[in-house]
Amino acid sequence: FFCYNRCIMNYVEVIGGTKKQRTLTEDVVFWCIEKMMPRMKTLEIEIQLSKLEDDRYGSCMEEDRNRVFHLEIAKNCDRDEFITSICHEMIHVKQYARNELNIRKESGGKNYWELPYEIEAYELQETLLKEYKGEM
Repeated sequence: FFCYNRCIMNYVEVIGGTKKQRTLTEDVVFWCIEKMMPRMKTLEIEIQLSKLEDDRYGSCMEEDRNRVFHLEIAKNCDRDEFITSICHEMIHVKQYARNELNIRKESGGKNYWELPYEIEAYELQETLLKEYKGEM
């Protein structure tokens, strides 16, 4: 399942999960792009919806090519947690795409909860969820 947004050339492909989850994922991803990166036109994002282990809700990896990302999102959680997880990983996409994230430099010996890029993602994820749901 993949889609090009009607107004921009960003490419999003969603794999796995149910049709309803894939449609919701696509909607949230394009909403996040418009909200956080409205001028970016060259993002390529592949999202794998699967059952994740170890209490993880998602992950974001930047591929070798510029602005190409692979996200993994837990399909086995409730709707709000699902949307929150997508928003959290899209914050990391924004950090990578805007060169705000340097994992090697920022991770040096720090606890996960002290990492600047995780602090930002956790601070913004609930706000994005509420805005997406129209609660703000």
